[in-house]
Amino acid sequence: MTQYTCQPQLQIAVCDDDPAMLQRLVALTTESLSGRYSCCVHTAASAEELLAKKLPFHLAVLDIELPNRSGIELATAIMESSPHCRVLFVSGYARYVSDVYDVPHVGMILKDQLEHQLPKFLLRSAAFALAEAGAHLALKDGTVPVADICYMERQGHWTHIYLRDGSQQRTREKLDDLLRLIGNPAFCRCHVSYVVYLPYVKAMTPQQLTLQNGQILPVSRPNRVAVKNAFFQYISEHT
Repeated sequence: MTQYTCQPQLQIAVCDDDPAMLQRLVALTTESLSGRYSCCVHTAASAEELLAKKLPFHLAVLDIELPNRSGIELATAIMESSPHCRVLFVSGYARYVSDVYDVPHVGMILKDQLEHQLPKFLLRSAAFALAEAGAHLALKDGTVPVADICYMERQGHWTHIYLRDGSQQRTREKLDDLLRLIGNPAFCRCHVSYVVYLPYVKAMTPQQLTLQNGQILPVSRPNRVAVKNAFFQYISEHT
């Protein structure tokens, strides 16, 4: 069965190399979410400082112009370990609008529009992030956070569940039954023997999917249209 734990604490990254702007972003973030969500805000003035914390994040509010590594590069690095993280870019310059599409994100906000735009982006993103982070799949040997599942493979009488930390669990539940239990459209049947969680997909061709860890999964001919539609639907909702 799928079960939900009590609402977890939101882990939020805020990164800007301007101390005054960093303080402003933190104040807006906490004010926007206060009273609705429990959150812990982690601040940094550079990509290196934030990544050194080695934390999983639900939300990230990132300045695009940072020293050494841009906010776009930082977002890419964050999503390698937190693929379900929802990224909000902020910038003082509209010229970056096209650049941010190099990485999945939920919005870009100009700094002169922060007070008006940031709260609504944060509230919407927090709701989605917690919905994903809170779902657990109950198995015989324990529970598995749904957001940690990279893909599932049916082998004989067992379904192997591969997690983002490299570990795996197995269950006798069939793939179709697990899909119904999870009830998340981001889980996609790509082959008779495989189900993939789309946030972990790095690249797609008609014949295969490449995951962020380099794993390659087959896409069977009968599933190609459905996989393509599901993948682009996911991308459109997260960019």
